[in-house]
Amino acid sequence: MTTNPAATFTPNLMQKLLGRNYKWWYFIIYNLKSQRAYFGDTIMWTLYGIFSILGSFFIWWLTTKSNGDFNTSEILTYLFIGNLISSLITNWVQLDLGWMNRGGSISNLLILPTSFIKYMYVKFIGRSMLGNYPIQLFAYLLLSPLIKDYFIFPSSVANVFSILLFVPVAYSINFFLNFSFGCLTFWITETDGANNFYGYFSTFLSGALIPLFLLFPFTGLGITFQPFAWLLHHPMQIYLGKYSPLETLYVFLGGIAWCVVLYFLAKWVFRMGLKRNESVGL
Repeated sequence: MTTNPAATFTPNLMQKLLGRNYKWWYFIIYNLKSQRAYFGDTIMWTLYGIFSILGSFFIWWLTTKSNGDFNTSEILTYLFIGNLISSLITNWVQLDLGWMNRGGSISNLLILPTSFIKYMYVKFIGRSMLGNYPIQLFAYLLLSPLIKDYFIFPSSVANVFSILLFVPVAYSINFFLNFSFGCLTFWITETDGANNFYGYFSTFLSGALIPLFLLFPFTGLGITFQPFAWLLHHPMQIYLGKYSPLETLYVFLGGIAWCVVLYFLAKWVFRMGLKRNESVGL
Protein backbone atom coordinates (compact mmCIF):
# COMPACT_ATOMS: atom_id res chain seq x y z
CA MET A 1 0.00 0.00 0.00
CA THR A 2 1.47 3.32 -1.06
CA THR A 3 1.08 6.56 0.84
CA ASN A 4 -0.30 9.61 -0.89
CA PRO A 5 2.35 12.39 -0.53
CA ALA A 6 -0.37 15.02 -0.51
CA ALA A 7 -1.94 13.42 2.53
CA THR A 8 1.29 13.63 4.54
CA PHE A 9 2.33 17.15 3.46
CA THR A 10 2.52 19.66 6.30
CA PRO A 11 2.84 23.33 5.26
CA ASN A 12 5.40 25.46 7.09
CA LEU A 13 4.59 28.76 8.78
CA MET A 14 5.24 30.95 5.73
CA GLN A 15 3.12 28.68 3.53
CA LYS A 16 0.27 28.96 6.02
CA LEU A 17 0.56 32.76 6.20
CA LEU A 18 1.00 33.46 2.49
CA GLY A 19 -1.07 30.68 0.95
CA ARG A 20 -0.96 30.89 -2.87
CA ASN A 21 1.40 33.87 -2.64
CA TYR A 22 4.10 31.69 -1.09
CA LYS A 23 5.77 31.49 -4.50
CA TRP A 24 6.95 35.09 -4.11
CA TRP A 25 8.61 34.26 -0.79
CA TYR A 26 10.22 31.26 -2.44
CA PHE A 27 11.62 33.50 -5.21
CA ILE A 28 13.10 35.84 -2.59
CA ILE A 29 14.77 33.02 -0.64
CA TYR A 30 16.02 31.34 -3.80
CA ASN A 31 17.70 34.52 -5.04
CA LEU A 32 19.07 35.24 -1.58
CA LYS A 33 20.82 31.87 -1.58
CA SER A 34 22.00 32.41 -5.15
CA GLN A 35 23.61 35.73 -4.23
CA ARG A 36 25.56 34.12 -1.38
CA ALA A 37 27.57 32.25 -4.01
CA TYR A 38 29.14 35.58 -5.06
CA PHE A 39 30.67 36.60 -1.75
CA GLY A 40 33.76 38.10 -3.39
CA ASP A 41 31.62 40.32 -5.61
CA THR A 42 29.74 41.59 -2.56
CA ILE A 43 33.02 42.50 -0.87
CA MET A 44 34.13 44.44 -3.95
CA TRP A 45 30.85 46.36 -4.03
CA THR A 46 31.30 47.16 -0.34
CA LEU A 47 34.79 48.54 -0.97
CA TYR A 48 33.39 50.51 -3.90
CA GLY A 49 30.82 52.07 -1.56
CA ILE A 50 33.48 53.03 0.99
CA PHE A 51 35.70 54.69 -1.60
CA SER A 52 32.64 56.42 -3.07
CA ILE A 53 32.02 58.01 0.33
CA LEU A 54 35.60 59.28 0.45
CA GLY A 55 35.37 60.65 -3.10
CA SER A 56 32.03 62.34 -2.51
CA PHE A 57 33.30 63.80 0.77
CA PHE A 58 36.22 65.39 -1.06
CA ILE A 59 33.96 66.79 -3.80
CA TRP A 60 31.58 68.21 -1.21
CA TRP A 61 34.49 69.74 0.68
CA LEU A 62 35.76 71.45 -2.47
CA THR A 63 32.24 72.71 -3.22
CA THR A 64 31.54 74.23 0.20
CA LYS A 65 34.88 75.35 1.63
CA SER A 66 34.98 78.57 -0.38
CA ASN A 67 31.86 80.00 1.28
CA GLY A 68 32.56 78.66 4.77
CA ASP A 69 29.54 76.35 4.70
CA PHE A 70 31.52 73.18 5.41
CA ASN A 71 29.85 71.09 8.11
CA THR A 72 31.95 67.96 8.64
CA SER A 73 29.39 66.16 10.80
CA GLU A 74 26.52 66.72 8.42
CA ILE A 75 28.58 65.74 5.41
CA LEU A 76 29.90 62.51 6.90
CA THR A 77 26.46 61.54 8.21
CA TYR A 78 24.83 62.33 4.87
CA LEU A 79 27.35 60.20 2.98
CA PHE A 80 27.54 57.37 5.53
CA ILE A 81 23.81 56.86 6.11
CA GLY A 82 23.00 57.81 2.52
CA ASN A 83 25.26 55.08 1.19
CA LEU A 84 23.61 52.53 3.48
CA ILE A 85 20.18 53.56 2.19
CA SER A 86 21.39 53.45 -1.41
CA SER A 87 22.81 49.96 -0.89
CA LEU A 88 19.53 48.79 0.57
CA ILE A 89 17.42 49.91 -2.39
CA THR A 90 19.95 49.07 -5.11
CA ASN A 91 18.98 46.76 -7.95
CA TRP A 92 20.50 46.17 -11.35
CA VAL A 93 17.43 45.02 -13.22
CA GLN A 94 18.38 47.13 -16.25
CA LEU A 95 21.60 45.13 -16.57
CA ASP A 96 19.74 41.84 -16.21
CA LEU A 97 17.28 42.80 -18.93
CA GLY A 98 20.15 43.54 -21.30
CA TRP A 99 21.94 40.25 -20.55
CA MET A 100 18.76 38.19 -20.87
CA ASN A 101 17.70 39.85 -24.10
CA ARG A 102 21.12 39.40 -25.74
CA GLY A 103 21.36 35.78 -24.64
CA GLY A 104 17.73 34.93 -25.37
CA SER A 105 17.01 33.61 -21.87
CA ILE A 106 14.31 36.20 -21.36
CA SER A 107 12.00 34.03 -23.46
CA ASN A 108 12.15 31.29 -20.82
CA LEU A 109 10.86 33.71 -18.18
CA LEU A 110 8.15 35.20 -20.37
CA ILE A 111 6.36 31.85 -20.55
CA LEU A 112 6.16 31.52 -16.76
CA PRO A 113 2.57 31.65 -15.42
CA THR A 114 3.27 34.84 -13.45
CA SER A 115 3.99 38.52 -13.97
CA PHE A 116 7.49 39.14 -15.33
CA ILE A 117 7.72 42.55 -13.62
CA LYS A 118 6.68 41.08 -10.26
CA TYR A 119 9.17 38.26 -10.67
CA MET A 120 12.02 40.70 -11.27
CA TYR A 121 10.82 42.89 -8.40
CA VAL A 122 11.04 40.13 -5.79
CA LYS A 123 14.19 38.70 -7.38
CA PHE A 124 16.18 41.78 -6.44
CA ILE A 125 14.69 41.91 -2.97
CA GLY A 126 16.44 38.59 -2.46
CA ARG A 127 19.63 39.45 -4.35
CA SER A 128 20.38 43.04 -3.38
CA MET A 129 18.28 43.97 -0.36
CA LEU A 130 18.76 40.70 1.54
CA GLY A 131 21.67 39.13 -0.31
CA ASN A 132 24.23 41.95 -0.34
CA TYR A 133 23.06 44.32 2.37
CA PRO A 134 23.90 42.39 5.59
CA ILE A 135 27.56 42.14 4.62
CA GLN A 136 27.72 45.80 3.65
CA LEU A 137 25.99 46.82 6.86
CA PHE A 138 28.50 44.83 8.90
CA ALA A 139 31.40 46.50 7.06
CA TYR A 140 30.04 49.97 7.75
CA LEU A 141 29.45 49.15 11.40
CA LEU A 142 33.15 48.25 11.65
CA LEU A 143 33.97 51.69 10.24
CA SER A 144 31.57 53.59 12.49
CA PRO A 145 34.02 54.01 15.42
CA LEU A 146 36.26 56.04 13.11
CA ILE A 147 33.61 58.72 12.59
CA LYS A 148 31.57 58.44 15.80
CA ASP A 149 32.79 61.85 17.03
CA TYR A 150 31.45 63.50 13.86
CA PHE A 151 28.29 61.47 13.46
CA ILE A 152 24.81 62.98 13.74
CA PHE A 153 22.30 60.60 15.28
CA PRO A 154 18.58 60.81 14.46
CA SER A 155 16.83 63.63 16.29
CA SER A 156 13.87 61.42 17.15
CA VAL A 157 12.54 57.88 16.97
CA ALA A 158 9.91 59.17 14.57
CA ASN A 159 12.61 60.03 12.03
CA VAL A 160 14.03 56.49 12.21
CA PHE A 161 10.55 55.02 11.83
CA SER A 162 9.88 57.31 8.85
CA ILE A 163 13.08 56.13 7.16
CA LEU A 164 12.08 52.49 7.65
CA LEU A 165 8.68 53.19 6.08
CA PHE A 166 10.41 55.06 3.26
CA VAL A 167 12.67 52.16 2.24
CA PRO A 168 10.00 50.12 0.37
CA VAL A 169 8.88 53.30 -1.42
CA ALA A 170 12.43 54.21 -2.47
CA TYR A 171 13.13 50.62 -3.54
CA SER A 172 9.98 50.55 -5.68
CA ILE A 173 10.74 53.89 -7.34
CA ASN A 174 14.30 52.78 -8.08
CA PHE A 175 13.14 49.43 -9.45
CA PHE A 176 10.50 50.85 -11.78
CA LEU A 177 12.91 53.53 -13.04
CA ASN A 178 15.61 50.95 -13.72
CA PHE A 179 13.16 48.51 -15.28
CA SER A 180 11.73 51.15 -17.62
CA PHE A 181 15.20 52.19 -18.73
CA GLY A 182 16.28 48.54 -19.03
CA CYS A 183 13.54 47.97 -21.60
CA LEU A 184 15.71 50.01 -23.95
CA THR A 185 17.37 46.66 -24.69
CA PHE A 186 14.41 45.79 -26.94
CA TRP A 187 15.36 48.69 -29.24
CA ILE A 188 19.14 48.80 -28.69
CA THR A 189 20.52 45.31 -28.14
CA GLU A 190 23.88 46.44 -26.72
CA THR A 191 23.07 48.76 -23.80
CA ASP A 192 26.27 48.82 -21.70
CA GLY A 193 27.09 52.40 -22.69
CA ALA A 194 23.52 53.55 -22.07
CA ASN A 195 23.48 51.83 -18.67
CA ASN A 196 26.71 53.56 -17.63
CA PHE A 197 25.28 56.92 -18.64
CA TYR A 198 22.06 56.19 -16.79
CA GLY A 199 23.99 55.14 -13.67
CA TYR A 200 25.87 58.43 -13.44
CA PHE A 201 22.74 60.39 -14.34
CA SER A 202 20.68 58.79 -11.56
CA THR A 203 23.54 59.16 -9.05
CA PHE A 204 23.66 62.89 -9.73
CA LEU A 205 19.88 63.46 -9.61
CA SER A 206 19.44 61.40 -6.42
CA GLY A 207 21.92 63.58 -4.53
CA ALA A 208 24.42 60.77 -4.01
CA LEU A 209 27.22 62.65 -5.78
CA ILE A 210 26.45 66.19 -4.62
CA PRO A 211 23.53 66.94 -2.25
CA LEU A 212 20.68 68.53 -4.12
CA PHE A 213 20.38 71.41 -1.68
CA LEU A 214 23.84 72.58 -2.84
CA LEU A 215 22.47 72.88 -6.37
CA PHE A 216 20.33 75.86 -5.36
CA PRO A 217 20.38 77.57 -8.80
CA PHE A 218 18.40 74.61 -10.20
CA THR A 219 15.82 74.18 -7.44
CA GLY A 220 13.46 76.45 -9.32
CA LEU A 221 13.40 73.81 -12.06
CA GLY A 222 11.92 71.31 -9.62
CA ILE A 223 15.04 69.22 -9.13
CA THR A 224 13.74 67.99 -5.77
CA PHE A 225 10.43 66.91 -7.31
CA GLN A 226 11.85 64.50 -9.87
CA PRO A 227 11.62 60.79 -8.84
CA PHE A 228 15.36 60.27 -8.31
CA ALA A 229 15.25 62.69 -5.37
CA TRP A 230 13.20 60.11 -3.46
CA LEU A 231 16.09 57.62 -3.65
CA LEU A 232 18.43 59.55 -1.36
CA HIS A 233 17.78 63.29 -1.04
CA HIS A 234 14.42 63.12 0.72
CA PRO A 235 15.25 60.15 3.01
CA MET A 236 18.39 61.96 4.22
CA GLN A 237 16.52 65.21 4.82
CA ILE A 238 14.13 63.22 7.00
CA TYR A 239 17.01 61.53 8.84
CA LEU A 240 18.77 64.86 9.50
CA GLY A 241 15.55 66.41 10.79
CA LYS A 242 15.26 68.96 7.98
CA TYR A 243 11.57 68.24 7.40
CA SER A 244 8.65 68.87 9.70
CA PRO A 245 6.18 65.99 10.34
CA LEU A 246 3.80 67.52 7.79
CA GLU A 247 6.54 67.86 5.18
CA THR A 248 7.57 64.26 5.84
CA LEU A 249 3.98 63.15 5.21
CA TYR A 250 3.86 65.11 1.94
CA VAL A 251 7.15 63.57 0.82
CA PHE A 252 5.89 60.08 1.66
CA LEU A 253 2.65 60.63 -0.28
CA GLY A 254 4.68 62.02 -3.18
CA GLY A 255 6.75 58.83 -3.16
CA ILE A 256 3.61 56.71 -3.28
CA ALA A 257 2.35 58.76 -6.22
CA TRP A 258 5.64 58.24 -8.08
CA CYS A 259 5.43 54.48 -7.40
CA VAL A 260 2.01 54.31 -9.06
CA VAL A 261 3.03 56.44 -12.05
CA LEU A 262 6.30 54.58 -12.61
CA TYR A 263 4.66 51.16 -12.23
CA PHE A 264 2.26 51.85 -15.09
CA LEU A 265 5.09 53.43 -17.09
CA ALA A 266 7.17 50.26 -16.63
CA LYS A 267 4.25 48.07 -17.73
CA TRP A 268 3.63 50.20 -20.81
CA VAL A 269 7.30 50.37 -21.88
CA PHE A 270 7.67 46.61 -21.33
CA ARG A 271 4.57 45.88 -23.39
CA MET A 272 5.88 48.07 -26.21
CA GLY A 273 9.26 46.38 -25.99
CA LEU A 274 7.79 42.90 -26.26
CA LYS A 275 6.45 43.81 -29.68
CA ARG A 276 10.07 44.11 -30.79
CA ASN A 277 11.40 41.13 -28.85
CA GLU A 278 13.48 38.88 -31.10
CA SER A 279 14.92 36.55 -28.42
CA VAL A 280 14.52 32.86 -29.14
CA GLY A 281 15.52 31.40 -25.79
CA LEU A 282 18.22 28.98 -24.72
